[in-house]
This record gives sequence, C-alpha cells and structure tokens, in this order.
Amino acid sequence: MTTTSGTVGTSTPPRTGRWVLVGVLFAVVAAFLLGRATAPTTHWSEGEAQVIGDYPDDVNFVSLQDGAWTYAFEPDSVQWIDADGVLHETGHPECIAHQSGDVVRFGWTEARLDDTTWRAVVAVDCRDGSG
Repeated sequence: MTTTSGTVGTSTPPRTGRWVLVGVLFAVVAAFLLGRATAPTTHWSEGEAQVIGDYPDDVNFVSLQDGAWTYAFEPDSVQWIDADGVLHETGHPECIAHQSGDVVRFGWTEARLDDTTWRAVVAVDCRDGSG
C-alpha cells in the first residue's frame, strides 16, 4: 500500500505491553527484596546449657549462656534437630542432658514489643559437630 508521500504503510506494534511487563517485574523484585529485608532472621550461637528442674520429666526450663547474653526457654517450646538431622517440632532436645554444662548450638531471633527488645530461642541443633 502506497500513501501520498510514497511510503509503504506499516503499523507499529504498541509498546505499552512491554512497559507493563517491565513494571510488573520491577514490582515483584521490589516486593521480594522488601520482604526479605523485613523478615525475621535466625541467628546461630553456642552456649552452655543449665537445666532447671528434675530431668527428664520435670524440667521447667533451660538456660543458655553465650558471652554477654543469657537465654531461657521451656524445652518443649522450640524446634530441635536430632543427631540424625531429623527436625522435631516438640519434645526435649536430646543434646541437653540432665547434667548442666553441655555446650549447645541454638538459633535465636530478635523479638520486640514497643520499646523492649529481647532474643527468643527458636531452635536447638543436636547434630554432631554442629556446636
């Protein structure tokens, strides 16, 4: 088809679709990065365990000392990984023995309420060589 100017008429595909796709991809990447930056992070430490109560049936809580921080938790309140690498949702971590003084690898996360911040124990790792 020839126009009055002598050029062949061509139609240019709309580029709007490309910009929409670029905008959607940008939004997805931004949301991912924002979510990752604000998600709670589990930090791993080692500490000497002190069992408070009579082992194994009447353990009230476990205290862990790691340098300047002291952590405490009820044994059934954390997930734990046994020596074979199996994750347990409940129960007493097997690497926290009835005698105190065992060094244990544990995971903690920062918790906040208003102006108060503390570290909450969320996991215990009982695998050999984990500590």
